[in-house]
Amino acid sequence: MNAFSAAGLLYDIAGVILLASSLVATKTETLMQQAKLYWGGNKALYVALMTQKFDALWGLPLLILGFAMQLEPALIPSGVGKPHWFWSALAFLAMYLAIYWFARRRHAVSASKRFDENLKEGQGSPKKSPAG
Repeated sequence: MNAFSAAGLLYDIAGVILLASSLVATKTETLMQQAKLYWGGNKALYVALMTQKFDALWGLPLLILGFAMQLEPALIPSGVGKPHWFWSALAFLAMYLAIYWFARRRHAVSASKRFDENLKEGQGSPKKSPAG
């Protein structure tokens, strides 16, 4: 296994962790809160779904890159993949995950604010039937 393939495995592992983090890290109490019905919408559920979408949008590119990096030995002749590729790929992964971590914190706050704004505008409340 060359260094680029090893880096690809690390990308795949990181991608899977990002994809699963919203689901695996959720506490039972939080799940119970998300399962309840609220008039005008369930804020906890909305924020959780938006966070899952965010995690998927950041995790999927890592999986795709990881699989592509593992295919590299089959597509490029041996001897081209030098060890410096591994460290470059690892540095990029660390930078990507740092940006993801900061962006995810901001995303959760922004999703919560969006829910509140939509509720104030009446977009989140049930519509009345024409009969009244």
